[in-house]
Amino acid sequence: MREWQQRMGWSVVVAAVFGGLSGCAAPTAIMKVQKQAEIDVSHYHTLAVTGFQDLPNQNISRGIEQALLTVRKGDNSPYFKLVARDQLGKVMNELGIGQTGMIDPAQAKKIGKVLGVDAIITGRVGHYQARNERVMEQQANPAACGGNVLCAATISVPCTRREAYVQFNANVINVETGVLDLSESPDAKLLASQCQSDHPGQLPSVLEQSLGTPARSQYGVWESEDSMLKKAADQAIKKFVDKFTPHYEEYTVTLMDKASGQGSSVNDKLAAGVDYAKSGLWPRATAVWEELVKQRPNCAACWYDLAHGYEAKNELEKAKDFLEKAVNLSPRDKLIIEAISRIEKNLEQHRKVSPQRGAQIMRVTVQG
Repeated sequence: MREWQQRMGWSVVVAAVFGGLSGCAAPTAIMKVQKQAEIDVSHYHTLAVTGFQDLPNQNISRGIEQALLTVRKGDNSPYFKLVARDQLGKVMNELGIGQTGMIDPAQAKKIGKVLGVDAIITGRVGHYQARNERVMEQQANPAACGGNVLCAATISVPCTRREAYVQFNANVINVETGVLDLSESPDAKLLASQCQSDHPGQLPSVLEQSLGTPARSQYGVWESEDSMLKKAADQAIKKFVDKFTPHYEEYTVTLMDKASGQGSSVNDKLAAGVDYAKSGLWPRATAVWEELVKQRPNCAACWYDLAHGYEAKNELEKAKDFLEKAVNLSPRDKLIIEAISRIEKNLEQHRKVSPQRGAQIMRVTVQG
């Protein structure tokens, strides 16, 4: 066992007291990285998507097709080939199979044999609806406070709450085996409220909540039911497609813009790299940090930040090597220890899904 691993338990405790290199207000940046599909899709090359059993003008199946077409290989070619809808419909008609609704595995095998597809996606829409509800809400009333900042006066105002909810059932049928490789029932909900008041100082407002994150809509624009339903459908479709395609996910990482004992010039360059990363310019940030570790190979913060640059490129083995250099230089730093743990989990995930990789691995697109 490596020395840093032997000291890990004690390091976490000490880090809470001394803080290591991480400081109290370390900067953060958004990283966009590739995640592998949850099921093995190495045997999928050509897919067909049947029309879902749903309500008119609510075509979830076409949304799934569009989402699949955005998944790309490293050479920017499509990850999957999709059979044209009219070609699929012609074959289904010839076989006497309805073009909407769920099809069974036996029917899927027939279709697959004629079209030469590896899998068929079929399903039905369970919910695609929006509803409004009239309620009274308490809102702040600054006009009644006379400029008193400590005032907490409220007023009851009439509001309309709108809920858009989409849910569907989808199956991925392996046409060779005739079994379900995947069966999912994703859903998504959007909530919005519009409140009006004639009270002086009280302005109309719209509060839109998406996936639990509230955000005030500019100019108080009331979003239409169709628009909210489209957004909810897109979110539900993404949940489904992410199950069996490589996809991107974003998460926040903590960086270091200062290195104790390294001098102002090193700190200035660290901070410059962090600024690039915070703007999404990871290649530029990585170039700054690569130059730093050449000049200061004993700088733990420099190796730590550089590891995140390589994590952004999905080069996790190198990222882990750089983090081990950092932790050997600063074994008490909690940020470094946590980053190593995250990288090791990601590496294990990649090993489990290695059949999806190789020629079909998606290119990680970053700004530069």
